[in-house]
Amino acid sequence: MSTKSTLVYGPSFHLYHDCFEQDNVYLELEKTQFECYPDKVTVAIPVVVWEVIRQSAGADFSWAAKSDDEIQSFVEQEVHGRLTAFQDKESGSKKFIFGNSVFGLASEPRENQIEKGLAYYFGERDRQRKIFEQIQDLVAKRKPHE
Repeated sequence: MSTKSTLVYGPSFHLYHDCFEQDNVYLELEKTQFECYPDKVTVAIPVVVWEVIRQSAGADFSWAAKSDDEIQSFVEQEVHGRLTAFQDKESGSKKFIFGNSVFGLASEPRENQIEKGLAYYFGERDRQRKIFEQIQDLVAKRKPHE
């Protein structure tokens, strides 16, 4: 099973995130010019590929503007849904319960799942805010004709 999450692709390129490495974007180019040095790599990105990437790919900042209350409400709703699905499963339903890596096991107490969910989503919000600030800093430092 691949851990690649495609952002955009074409006949000779693939831009993607790795599910376990959210802070990077990876670009695979086929049959392109490149130069390698011990401390850097230079890759020729065809203009057509660059324009498709530029117009298609953007980072997810959906949690960056969320308030504590919005995150709290979201997590509580998710845990409620997980607990309901888990109880249905125990009574014969075949629903699969997602989110074990975020909330823990659906069999865990509600409070534990909420605590884990809050820790995850507050952390995700902080991570997104940090990246957004880094982008703003780089854009502000960019020379006018770059």
